[in-house]
Amino acid sequence: MAGAGDVLVKPVVVSRPDRVGDVIITSACIPLVRELYPDAPVMLLACSIMEDVFSGEGSVDGFIAYNGIADRMELTRRISELNPAAIYHFHPDVEIQQVAAEVGIPLRVGFSDGVQASGLTDALPYLKSEGTMHEAQYCRQLLCETSGKTLNEIQTASISPDPAAHDRLKQKAPWLEHDEVRIAINPTAARLALRWPPEHFAVLIYALAQDGTRIVLIGHPENDPALIYLREKMAGLGGVWSDLSGQLDLAESAWLLSYCNLHISRDTGTSHLAAAMGCPTLTIFGRREPEYGPLRWRPLDTQGHVIKAETNKRWWETRRQFWKRSFRSIESDRVIHKAQEILKTGR
Repeated sequence: MAGAGDVLVKPVVVSRPDRVGDVIITSACIPLVRELYPDAPVMLLACSIMEDVFSGEGSVDGFIAYNGIADRMELTRRISELNPAAIYHFHPDVEIQQVAAEVGIPLRVGFSDGVQASGLTDALPYLKSEGTMHEAQYCRQLLCETSGKTLNEIQTASISPDPAAHDRLKQKAPWLEHDEVRIAINPTAARLALRWPPEHFAVLIYALAQDGTRIVLIGHPENDPALIYLREKMAGLGGVWSDLSGQLDLAESAWLLSYCNLHISRDTGTSHLAAAMGCPTLTIFGRREPEYGPLRWRPLDTQGHVIKAETNKRWWETRRQFWKRSFRSIESDRVIHKAQEILKTGR
């Protein structure tokens, strides 16, 4: 097995090209990579929308944008120029593994499912779908077992949003200067079927929008049906609310969440972003199978709270039908009660 400390001056690449939350969780391993390579620059390879989340000081030393197979030639050029000592594939992307092998990176570490391992020098069996521990711990395990070293325990995500995004945010939300309780609500998620219903969110918002509490609506895209529905419902809301949905990039969202007392959403990217910025989270899990459930995917913080469905699958249901019913089964009152408890205790 190749040694992690063989080369100390060339860059080390942390590769996580998939979803927003996955990248944020994996960032918790950046300090562990620095333990293995204390003198090496650490580069993050991820989707381009993540760059401003890491462009401030204190997280990574550089960023490599990769948005899919169309970027392969540019990725090959960039990796060749960097000439890294090692690359850690925390997500098994075949194209990136092949590029890393083609340009001759000496140490290429990743998860193997028996198929996606041809470009690796050191591999760990892909067991994440078993969901027996947190995603961040799977990533830590990759570092420990392939290096032969015992590394520090995972603590929190390691992000560093662009300070310029903070300035942009203050222009869009001058009310940030007010002394008030703020709750960020994100009703969106990648797939329509895997969401807590917007009607439930409306009940939640009306219950929480009192005593000067400001409800801040966030999420993408701007024309998302859940956002359209909630804008219409909130138009008659007597409390204080702001609509920043579709108006913020990820770095701006991160800074916004640093001002909030609570973030409520399904298990989606902004829940992990909130946790990384020290904002208490209340995350709704309609899927509780080990592969998708809270043990593996809860936000990585000490102030994270989870509400999960308690329904069981009917024998004739498709998985998609079950998940949709499962999300709908989580009553608004459960979320309202937990949110009020968090706001009252501050934790």
